[in-house]
Amino acid sequence: MSANTSRVIPRRRGAMTVVMAAMLTLAVTGSASASYTYTPTTRVYACVNRVTKVARLVIPRNGHAACPSTQLLRSWLKLGTRGPAGPIGLTGPAGPAGLNGADGAQGPAGPQGPQGDPGPQGLPGTPGGAQGDPGPAGPAGPAGADGAQGPAGPAGAAGADGAAGAAGPQGPAGAVGPAGPAGPAGAAGPVGPAGPAGVGPAGPAGPIGLPGAAGPAGPAGAVGPAGPAGAAGPAGPAGPAGSLTTTSIVQSAVSSFAYTVKSGTTSVSCAAGKTLLSGGGVVSTTDTLDKVRLTSSYPSAANTWTVVGSALVLKGKTWSVKAYAVCG
Repeated sequence: MSANTSRVIPRRRGAMTVVMAAMLTLAVTGSASASYTYTPTTRVYACVNRVTKVARLVIPRNGHAACPSTQLLRSWLKLGTRGPAGPIGLTGPAGPAGLNGADGAQGPAGPQGPQGDPGPQGLPGTPGGAQGDPGPAGPAGPAGADGAQGPAGPAGAAGADGAAGAAGPQGPAGAVGPAGPAGPAGAAGPVGPAGPAGVGPAGPAGPIGLPGAAGPAGPAGAVGPAGPAGAAGPAGPAGPAGSLTTTSIVQSAVSSFAYTVKSGTTSVSCAAGKTLLSGGGVVSTTDTLDKVRLTSSYPSAANTWTVVGSALVLKGKTWSVKAYAVCG
């Protein structure tokens, strides 16, 4: 049995050596440098037998070959690449509250503060103490002598009127006075109804009565049909030629305003002897054009055209108004 055991053990060691050599061969990533420069601080070096593939770890020195010619130099990094971060774990339960710490020692007393200002003076006390209660009333003295009569007082106000007395008896009738003048004639009475026809001979004709009052106006009559159209009249003579021969455009000076001015006006007039035909204006600015507008453009006088503008420009910007007139 010892012979068999001695035979088996070398086989196991040989198998393990081959497996280790194969693993090292798969893990190595580098080769020997021709200049014999090594970085043992970050890499691990091993010499691998070319035939048996057995590897042994070595620590080479710069400038010297790390392995003999029958072996190959292999190396790999000591630290592998960092893997991706794992997911964040669940929050653990809150721990129990800690015990209250002991009170700290009392600190030293601070320096004394400055003396405060004196307070206001109190009100003065009552002189002589509190007033005593009044004493009892003394007996009545004897009556004094009558004094001299005083002057008469002012007259009193007038009394109210008394009630009216009873009516007296009626007096005798007076004598009849003379007749008064005749009054004006009264208005004519209405015409009486016609009397019955007499049976006797006709009497004489009576006087002609007064004319009666005018009756109310009758309703308007219907509108008659339109008459036929008349013949066209002859053409009138030609009018005189107009006096307008030439036109010109007159412009005002530019009226400039600062950003603080919100509304500005300027005007322009035609020269003497010219007639104002039309006009207009323009508003401009050093800011964007949406900050200004032309609010009015009109003839303010018989020969003058006026333009009004408004603006809301930014600080530091300016704007201006200019008027034009068409004169003929």
